[in-house]
Amino acid sequence: MHIHRRNLLLILWLLLLSGCSKPPLLEVPSDYVGHWQGANVNLSIFADGSLTYTRNNEGKKTRINAPITEFKGDDIVVGIWFLSTTFVVSEAPHPVGGYWQMVVDGVRLTRLGSAPSPRPAPARQKFICAQCPPFPAA
Repeated sequence: MHIHRRNLLLILWLLLLSGCSKPPLLEVPSDYVGHWQGANVNLSIFADGSLTYTRNNEGKKTRINAPITEFKGDDIVVGIWFLSTTFVVSEAPHPVGGYWQMVVDGVRLTRLGSAPSPRPAPARQKFICAQCPPFPAA
């Protein structure tokens, strides 16, 4: 997968501006969920349908943080509208010697652990004012 830095910046910019897109996948197969690492590649697949990918290749760094829109067979499709990319999974997640492995875009990845549950929304602060007079009864 080759993405030029300018194209990647454009994709990220459009992701930030876009509110209308295909919703993230609601059910990600549990075999895929987790933090995966291989030669110069880090991949995190979250149960909430999001994906984070980082690859360092000959001094070029590729980063993708996008919703998973679908699985085509074992392959993972992420992005919005026409700005999408497919991660080719030539070996689906499977156990090997007590660890889970898969091959994505030609790189063998090993799951380091499971991904955290969906990122929690910040708790709303309750307004408390010790010096405010009580509201009058209606």
